[in-house]
Amino acid sequence: MSKEYLFYVASAIQRSKWRFNYGRKITPRRLGKLQIKAPEAVKLSMSFDVIFRAIYPKRILIEKASMMKPRTKEFPITELFEIERGQFHAIDRLEKGDCPTVSRVSTDNGVVGFFSKPRKAKVYSPFVLTVSTVTGDTFLQMTDFIATDNVLVLLPKKDFDIHALLYIQAVLNGQKWRYSYGRQPYKRIFQKATVSLPVRSDGTIDDTYLREVVSAQPYFQALLQKLERINSKDSKSIRD
Repeated sequence: MSKEYLFYVASAIQRSKWRFNYGRKITPRRLGKLQIKAPEAVKLSMSFDVIFRAIYPKRILIEKASMMKPRTKEFPITELFEIERGQFHAIDRLEKGDCPTVSRVSTDNGVVGFFSKPRKAKVYSPFVLTVSTVTGDTFLQMTDFIATDNVLVLLPKKDFDIHALLYIQAVLNGQKWRYSYGRQPYKRIFQKATVSLPVRSDGTIDDTYLREVVSAQPYFQALLQKLERINSKDSKSIRD
């Protein structure tokens, strides 16, 4: 079977998944009863790349050489970031305000609301990572923010661009399974983490590969547009 035909069969099965559910799971017998029209019946003549581009119109196809599994290296998290904890605890004592406030939640990029900055709280700049010490979720913060002491703030030690930060965010979120209620990722535990990153032959981080992979994701362009809207807003800085 050609890859075009296999792709066609996979798409046909995907369109028929409504036939199955928890009480009617896919079994070899049930799947064997599924009827798929022959490609000739639907005049399938497009190449695999054409079909792929039609499904992912904003996705950038990477050259085959770049798609090969890269050489990787484990970097200690402490080599890449300075790790700090947020400076305050009780959100219910804060007054409503303009500061995006990051706490231990796993939704809304970790932001639980907008409050006035506590006197001893530090205002962090955009493009740093935050980690919930309860759920282990890592988020990339794109505006100034303040953080509770249930959050670890990862301050880059290297000149990481948005592509590298998003890549590292994905790697760290892929390691959430390491943490639990009995082993929460507090600073003492989290600083033992490592991050697997693509490297060149000399051992340095391959930022070209990082840019290609992250730019190829379906929603990356939408993210860039959102950042442009954020940067274009003429609002008073929360540092004032």
